[in-house]
Amino acid sequence: MPQQSHSVSEEEPLLSRRQNLPQNEDDTTSRSPNAPEEPPKKPSKWPTFTTIHPRYRFIPFLGCLIILINESEYFIKQVATMRAIEAMYCYEHYLALGSPLADLGKRIPERLCKSESIQKQLAGTAGGIMFVRMLSAIVGAVPLGWLADRWGRKVVLVLHKVNVTITCTAWLVLYLGFPKVPIWTLYLSGIPGLIGGNYDVGLAMLFAAYTDVMPSATERASLFFLTTSMQYLAQTFCPTIGAFLMNLDGHGGTPQVNLAVSLSLTVITVLVTAFLFPETLHESKKASKLPTDPENSRRPSGTEPSPPPSKKPSLLTSVTEAVSNLGLLNLFLLSLSILLSASGIKSIDWFALIQYPVIKLSWSFPLASSIVSLSGILMLLHFSLFLPFLNRLAARRLGSAGKGHFAIMMGSATFLSVGATLIGFSGSSAAFVGAVVVYLFGEGLPTATQAYIVSLIEKDKVARVMTTLSITSIGGKLVASVLFPKVLALGLDSGVPVLVGLPLFVSAGMFVVSAVCVSVVGVRMGLAGREKVDEGEGDGGSAS
Repeated sequence: MPQQSHSVSEEEPLLSRRQNLPQNEDDTTSRSPNAPEEPPKKPSKWPTFTTIHPRYRFIPFLGCLIILINESEYFIKQVATMRAIEAMYCYEHYLALGSPLADLGKRIPERLCKSESIQKQLAGTAGGIMFVRMLSAIVGAVPLGWLADRWGRKVVLVLHKVNVTITCTAWLVLYLGFPKVPIWTLYLSGIPGLIGGNYDVGLAMLFAAYTDVMPSATERASLFFLTTSMQYLAQTFCPTIGAFLMNLDGHGGTPQVNLAVSLSLTVITVLVTAFLFPETLHESKKASKLPTDPENSRRPSGTEPSPPPSKKPSLLTSVTEAVSNLGLLNLFLLSLSILLSASGIKSIDWFALIQYPVIKLSWSFPLASSIVSLSGILMLLHFSLFLPFLNRLAARRLGSAGKGHFAIMMGSATFLSVGATLIGFSGSSAAFVGAVVVYLFGEGLPTATQAYIVSLIEKDKVARVMTTLSITSIGGKLVASVLFPKVLALGLDSGVPVLVGLPLFVSAGMFVVSAVCVSVVGVRMGLAGREKVDEGEGDGGSAS
């Protein structure tokens, strides 16, 4: 399924889609020339959204609300699921030792569950669960895309929310059923992705609904940003709530409370989506029936229009035509850059930022939740303020949006590499937090890469290329789910304290290779531009 940037108006650089949006650029309202002049309206401090019918006026609010509740559910349970798995393995660890602590079951104090064997098992199981979840999402995304265009956006959106509800129910039931229910059954919690995909699917359905009922591309772009920013808004405060709920007994022994609260929130999103969010597909079908071909509109009556092509072009052919200005080799290198950066970023975001301080710095999981909240605050600022400003500045100084995106790509890769390395070497809480701040300023790399690609391809072919690229992003998440547990186990087994950060060093290496791919593309595009200039000068000289 397309990622969040797919549906943004291609006329705008993706990293500046809020600040650079002119007002009312798509206003199609016409006034009679004899109508009296209306007094100019004061610009609103808040974004306003126009829909094709009043019955759709609440769609922007509902879309933002659905994502906010959806992400609140995720961040309340994110660290709690790690603690739940740890508690299960902690019980089995002390049971195998014949320790009386096993009598406490899952209520063994968290501080007694930090042995390397438990942490390796935790990383392996968490990675395996994520692998099943992402693999199910990939398999489920293909039919869901077809279903959305045939039966409606709301149908898929409801399926996604039902999928999340089933997953949360499975987590709560399996955790409460332990030890009668074995730990491996947690892998089953990722299978519902087959019927509802993952977060990207739900976001794509909202974007499709916005496009169906909002005539202004400018307003859609603003709403796209506002909707996706709900994720970071939830991340700023929900991990703190989750830390409190997980530690009601003072020993980190109540993750089931988080799981129950998350389940309640998913039920709310199902009800909101099923009973309040309207279906919009029929509006898209109405619009598609309007005459849009200027050649056919000028065709004399009685003349038959040219028949459509008898055979639909293959995906490879479509992508090849779409990237004619970019080149398949350059597209491959940029796709590899997205794959590597997504693998490294998700290895760190999903696991390292939470488990590394627990192992290396003896943090508790509730304390590790504070880093997730800090990440949310910084990412909200980064994507809403810093990246758009840097993008406009770079485009103005370098002469084009594409060059601006390229400069941000290189800068982001540098921040990621340096930040990941510093996290891996950090030996104190202050050094760790400072390194995380450096690292987070590079997380715009995948978005900048996609924006750079969009700036080089034709507008009507953006969707198919971005859909293809989304597979590399999900592939990166799959790699992360397998890579982190294995590399962490190698680091812990080495007995060398600094190699506890081995997953971070491997991620830094991925970011370096990603930067090299971007650099090669930059050199190739620069040389191709010079050749075109030389050819133009040569043609001009011969003509004279």
